[in-house]
Amino acid sequence: MRRLLFGLFCWQMLLSGAGSAEAQELAPATYAQLRAQVDVTDAELCWQKVAWQPYWDGLVAAQQQDRPIFYWIYFGDPRGGC
Repeated sequence: MRRLLFGLFCWQMLLSGAGSAEAQELAPATYAQLRAQVDVTDAELCWQKVAWQPYWDGLVAAQQQDRPIFYWIYFGDPRGGC
C-alpha cells in the first residue's frame, strides 16, 4: 500500500510540474545567491534556544513552578512513521 501511495504521489508531482525549476550552475557569480538558499537561518535554529532538561529535572522544576511539562517519546525512526 505504501508503494502504491508513493507511486501515486510521484506521478502527481511529475504531472504537476513540481521540481521542474531550472538548475542553476555553480559559478563565482552565483555562489552567494545559491549559498543564501541553502544556509540555515536563525529562525530554523530556534529549537536550540530552548532550555532542554533531563526528564527528572524538568519534572521537579515544573512541580515547583506549578506548570505543565511537555514530554514526547517516540520509538523507532521518525522518518518511517507516516
